Amino acid sequence: MFYQRQPYPDNYFRIREDGVWGIQTHIHTFYELFWCEYGELQIVIADKLYTLKPGEAVLLFPYQPHSYPEEQTGHGWCCTFGTEFIGSFASQYANFMPKENKFRFSTRGLRVTNDSNIYAKKAFLYNMCSQAAEQLEFEYVSAEGRRLLEKIFLMTEEHYREPEFTMQALADLLKYDYGYISKYFLQKTGMKFNYYLNLRRIRLAGRMFREQKVDSIADAAYACGYSSVRSFNRNFKSICGKTPQEYIRAYVQNK
Repeated sequence: MFYQRQPYPDNYFRIREDGVWGIQTHIHTFYELFWCEYGELQIVIADKLYTLKPGEAVLLFPYQPHSYPEEQTGHGWCCTFGTEFIGSFASQYANFMPKENKFRFSTRGLRVTNDSNIYAKKAFLYNMCSQAAEQLEFEYVSAEGRRLLEKIFLMTEEHYREPEFTMQALADLLKYDYGYISKYFLQKTGMKFNYYLNLRRIRLAGRMFREQKVDSIADAAYACGYSSVRSFNRNFKSICGKTPQEYIRAYVQNK
């Protein structure tokens, strides 16, 4: 499934050890550092699977779709943080994205926690930025290009529950050529827009089932933007690995 986290303030900072496994595909507006301490850890970024070994990390830029597989065999931590902590780095690379996200990261004796003061957090993160800048390759993405990706996500959030909302409808709303938008979205996210749209709709359906907010599968299908229950069932099974009935039995009735 796919979801978009709400924007966080520039001074947002959080470290989580383990506990991030099984998080579905999502995007957000802040940076994220994922580091492996021992064993092996995996993360999927724009449909590309990265396997991290001890001392390896990935640095995610804002609006990079990513997910964490449920089965992990190692230990590490995930740090999400806003631009306030790396202002100079964020400004310098504002119009760039990493070609590859993985690099070797040494903490060099610097340790930081959620309770550390802002200077310790900045020291730790700028240490990371230094190592990332030395190892990673970046590609230029124009400011308009970055705004376009954000517009696509925001427009989709506004209209994805409408059955008539399609790739063509999105292109018309944005006043861009259909072929250009389709190719652009695939290039930037690693997935086709129609797949993303189904992910977004099915994610909503799953939440409706878990929270028991609908009386029937048909109600969920129509509420999530599908005009056909058959199409909803097919997409739900493809994305979740279970039919809606199986999902309800597994996650709702067995509570």
